[in-house]
Amino acid sequence: MVTKALPNIGAKALEILLLLDKEPMHVRQLRGELNDFGAISRYLRNLESLSLIKRQRRGTRVVNTVTDKGRHLIRTLKALKV
Repeated sequence: MVTKALPNIGAKALEILLLLDKEPMHVRQLRGELNDFGAISRYLRNLESLSLIKRQRRGTRVVNTVTDKGRHLIRTLKALKV
């Protein structure tokens, strides 16, 4: 049986993905939730390049939401208890 490899996104990106699965957020909200002023935008660009999230402009902010592919990854990781 051939299985697709899970993307190696790292712990911080996974934490961001799990937060976005609860509700769409913009960068400032994520920084507040994570209590982190690091390179969140870089993690978001990486997640977007893997099609795990999409970024949409809403007024003056860019809101990040989990895609179907991102939700599938979350379900897979929870099933594996990673």
